Amino acid sequence: MDVEPDMARAMKTFRKLPRYGTAVGRIMMHEATLLNWQRVERLIESSFNDCLTVLLDTEYGPYLEKATRAREVEEGLLAFLAAQYALLDSICEGTFVAGFMHLKYDFHNVKVVLKGRNGDVPIEGMLSGLGELDTARLAASVEQGGAGNLPGYWNGLLETLCKVVDRGDGPQVVDTLADREFLERRLMIARGEKSRLLVDFSRAAIDVANLKVLLRGRGLDKGPDFYREALASGGRLDSGELVDLAAESFDRLSGRLLATRYGRMLEHVLGSEEKVVRLTSLDRDSDDYLLEKLGFMSRMALGPERIIKYMLTREDEVTLLRITLMGKLHGISSEVLERRIRPSLVRGGVQ
Repeated sequence: MDVEPDMARAMKTFRKLPRYGTAVGRIMMHEATLLNWQRVERLIESSFNDCLTVLLDTEYGPYLEKATRAREVEEGLLAFLAAQYALLDSICEGTFVAGFMHLKYDFHNVKVVLKGRNGDVPIEGMLSGLGELDTARLAASVEQGGAGNLPGYWNGLLETLCKVVDRGDGPQVVDTLADREFLERRLMIARGEKSRLLVDFSRAAIDVANLKVLLRGRGLDKGPDFYREALASGGRLDSGELVDLAAESFDRLSGRLLATRYGRMLEHVLGSEEKVVRLTSLDRDSDDYLLEKLGFMSRMALGPERIIKYMLTREDEVTLLRITLMGKLHGISSEVLERRIRPSLVRGGVQ
């Protein structure tokens, strides 16, 4: 049966209501507690102890009120995130959303355990408790070369990555392969949810990551084999074309990239007149681009997008608080902190 586009979208929203209606209602109550820019400005201008006083009136208060040292700040922020993920798991059980959000922590743990496979790197204290995979089973699986301790997908991935470790390619190659696999896996989850906005966000994240690989790889004189291994599939920019572009002149590369949908993001990165790549602005501009993409999720009132946007917002807040509080402890001035913290990271709104 053919339906109009607006009607089709309405039907999709209706089908998701039983799965996400209650969860979104819970999230909406927590959205009201997100930090706003005025409160962040107070934090930037305050001393460390005054920052803790400001935060007493927020959801972070119970986790940070007794912190006096950097380690206690970090423990408090991690405990807060753990509570947020416990909320996510309780309201989104049996859906794709939890897996979408936990995935990066699982891949973080995969990389940590692989680094310790040959006993060269101690992994104690480096594992995240925010992944879905049991870390003890993960470590056991890596010890056995990826054999049999985890769900099928993970066993296959670990078997491949263990072989890379054992042939002595180095941790950077392992990290590169794991990062690529993470991006492709997250896109697969978004497609399984059939969320256009999540798919669009995941594809944009792949493109941004691939552009970083391309531009940084050129600075290190990497060859085609590096790009074929490092570039993720599934973005809107063809990875094969990016491999070819890596060998082109700067003018050809710059002209082609600036003509893509990411041209505005790259304007400050590619200095056409100087023919240099400004890597210092690459992370900032690409992060702002993804924040802009994430903003479109606010249009979805009842689907998984609003839940994921809330969780990503909380993670940005934790990063912001880590920068601010650690800066205060180490005597960094308010002026320097203000330059490091961009209003675009604060998505709670100006109240």
